[in-house]
Amino acid sequence: INQTVGSLPGQSLSLVAHDDTEFVELAGAIGLSAGSAGVGFALLVDVFNKDVRAVIGSNVRATVGGSVLVEAIARESFTMLAAGAAAASSAGVTGSFVVLIVNQGADSGTRAQILGGQATPSIVEAGGNMTLTAQDDVRDSLLFAGGVAAGGTVGVGVSTVVLVRTGKVDAGIAEYDRVVAKGSSGLSITATQSEDFEAIAVAGAAGGTAGVAGSATVAVHDNTTHAHIDRGVVVNGDNLGAMATQGVAVRASDRTTSLGAAGQLALGGTAGVGAGADVQVITKDTRAWIAPGAAVAANGNVTVDADSFEKLTSISAGGSGGGT
Repeated sequence: INQTVGSLPGQSLSLVAHDDTEFVELAGAIGLSAGSAGVGFALLVDVFNKDVRAVIGSNVRATVGGSVLVEAIARESFTMLAAGAAAASSAGVTGSFVVLIVNQGADSGTRAQILGGQATPSIVEAGGNMTLTAQDDVRDSLLFAGGVAAGGTVGVGVSTVVLVRTGKVDAGIAEYDRVVAKGSSGLSITATQSEDFEAIAVAGAAGGTAGVAGSATVAVHDNTTHAHIDRGVVVNGDNLGAMATQGVAVRASDRTTSLGAAGQLALGGTAGVGAGADVQVITKDTRAWIAPGAAVAANGNVTVDADSFEKLTSISAGGSGGGT
C-alpha cells in the first residue's frame, strides 16, 4: 500500500470486524395425568462458536499519512429459560435442563493482529496514530431452569444449568515486524473481555408419601486475554518527525461477574428429600507485555498494564419436610 506513490496527509487504513449476537430461547413442558404418572421435561442446549478477527497479514508493506486502525469487537447476550411441571394421582416427575457451550472450537476467539515473523515481517507506517483493539463482551445473560412436580404418592423435580465458556482475546504485533505511529497518541494495543452471567436452577416436589427435589448450577470459565509486542519488533525506529506526546500503550483487561443460585423445596407425607449445589470454576490468563528483544521509541509515555476483576456470588439453599 502506497509503496510506489507517496502517502497523503490524513489518509487512513482501517480494518474493522464487528459481530453482535443476541440469543433468546424458551422451552416449556407440562405433564398432567389422572392416571398413575405425569411426566414433563424441558431441555435447551446451545453450542456457540465465534471467530472475529481483523488482521494485517504477513509480509505486508503499508504506508499512510494518517492513522491505522485494526479493530475486532464481539458482543453476545444469552437468555435461556426452561420450565417444566408435572402432576399425577400417583407419581409426578419433571426435569428442566439448560446447557450452554461457548467457544470450544479451535479457531474461536477475537483477534486484532499484525502478523509477520522473522521470515515474512510486515512493515506498517502511520503518520498519525496506530490502534489495535480486540474486545469481547458478554452482556446481561440469564440462564434459568425451573421445575415443580406433585404426585399422590411421589413427586420428583430436578433442575440443572450448565455453562462452559472459553474466552480468547488477542491484540498484538508479531515477531520482527516494524511499525511507526507518529501521532499525538502513538501506538495503542488493547485486549479486553468482560462477562456477566446469572445461572439459576430451582426445583420443587411434593408427594403424598415422598417428595424429592434437586437443583444444580455449574459454570466453568476459561479466559485468555493477551496484549503484546513480540520479540524483535521495532516500534518507531529513529522516530523523526513524531509528535511530542507520542506514546506506546499496551493493555489487557478481563472483568467477570458471575452469579450462581440453586434452590429446592421437597415435601412428602412420609419423607422429603432435597439437594442443591452451585459450582463455579474460573481460570484466567490476563497478560500484557513487550517482549525481550523489541526496540520501542516514544517521545511520551510507554505503559504496559494488565488487570483482572472478578465478582462471584454463589447461593445454594433448600428445604424439605416429611410427616415421618
